[in-house]
Amino acid sequence: MKPFTSAFYIKSAALLAAAVMILSNIAADHAEKQFGLRLDMTASHFYHLTDTTKDTVSSLTSPVTITVLNSREAFLPIMREILDRYDTAGSNLEVGYIDPYINPAIAEDLKNKGYSAAMDNMVVSGPSATKVLALEDMFTTGPSGTVTGIAAEQMLTSAILYVSREQVGIVSFSDGHGEKPSDALINLFEQNNYHIDHTALSLQDIQEDTSLFILAAPSRDFSDMEIGKLEQYLTCGGRILAFLPPDTAELLPTLSGYLEEWGIGTTNGIIEDSRLNADTNATHIVPVYASHPINQTLGNSRIYPILPVCTPLNQLFIRQGTVTTSKILYSSPNATVKNTQKSGGNGPFTLALSAEKQLSAGNTARMIVIGSKGIYNDFQMDSPSTANRDFLLQAVNWCTETDFQLNIPVKSLDQKPITVLSYQGAVMATVFIMVLPASVFITGICIRRRRKHL
Repeated sequence: MKPFTSAFYIKSAALLAAAVMILSNIAADHAEKQFGLRLDMTASHFYHLTDTTKDTVSSLTSPVTITVLNSREAFLPIMREILDRYDTAGSNLEVGYIDPYINPAIAEDLKNKGYSAAMDNMVVSGPSATKVLALEDMFTTGPSGTVTGIAAEQMLTSAILYVSREQVGIVSFSDGHGEKPSDALINLFEQNNYHIDHTALSLQDIQEDTSLFILAAPSRDFSDMEIGKLEQYLTCGGRILAFLPPDTAELLPTLSGYLEEWGIGTTNGIIEDSRLNADTNATHIVPVYASHPINQTLGNSRIYPILPVCTPLNQLFIRQGTVTTSKILYSSPNATVKNTQKSGGNGPFTLALSAEKQLSAGNTARMIVIGSKGIYNDFQMDSPSTANRDFLLQAVNWCTETDFQLNIPVKSLDQKPITVLSYQGAVMATVFIMVLPASVFITGICIRRRRKHL
């Protein structure tokens, strides 16, 4: 019997490798069909579901359906893949596809109930409600109209909660003073199943069942009558979250005077910090966490909220009567304050304060004041590298004494460049231009010489 040659071993190894690849592909395809197991190789993990979504779907106690108004084959592939993962995330969630042209009765039924039946809409139905999501709602766009991110998981999970649970409460935004709540701030509450309301204090009182009243950086002052309505709301155990613009003491003297009764003093000027800042912008302050229940989770992490264009606050007292105040965020000692008159003052400066008042009825009123309106802008709220959303969720939870939160960030489509230092570039050039080609050349010579001696 002749001994096996080197050529035989090479051919056998190649055949074995091909067989392994074929079997691996068959196994992967079977796992995908049987268990929904797929690898998400995208940079931002577009198809990956967060633990929040998995917990939400797996804990559903009543059936919820997501019905896509299109055929499965014609629906946008990226959304089809995301929905497939929802379909396998829990036993009480079912995803289906219905073409409204083939089944016009479905579209007609939706229209009769007051819902949009446009092609590619997604109808999320549960025991308590129905919500219709448009395909364009699944994406975020930039100023030029180009798609910048995927908000599908954010929107779908929020809709699932909406149709499967009762609303947590009412969040009312103050209106009539130049307030400008961002879309991201409103979306934060909608995600967490709050009903959104707007209240013009000059025309109406704050509803008694309002869970949280928000002052979103007013630019015009409040009247004594309006301040009286704030006091009436707080006296009944109300909760207020206030974001203040720069020069609050000058722009809003009546509101500032009322906040002083709660131990919170306002000032004029903008904080600058040459060391603890973001994007090399001295007015984009990276705060220090104070010892406060709001910061219990975030304080152990290395992620921070960014406070653009921040005005300092003064803690006028720690305890006075039934009112107690606490610092939440403050600046570094290197910070300074600049205003229209002069520059001066050394840090640290207080950036956010809480106040709590024990009421005669045995309940409490709570207030949080943050010296920045930029903390809730869309860019900071949607950025995965900042803790703005997480911090505001914790602030809302403390203020309203609730423990429920849903925080799913938008997944960015931006291509993140890889930083390569000069010496790293030289090493890579040497490897790819010299070492690898030389290795291939030498290997070819060795194989050729061995073949001559076979």
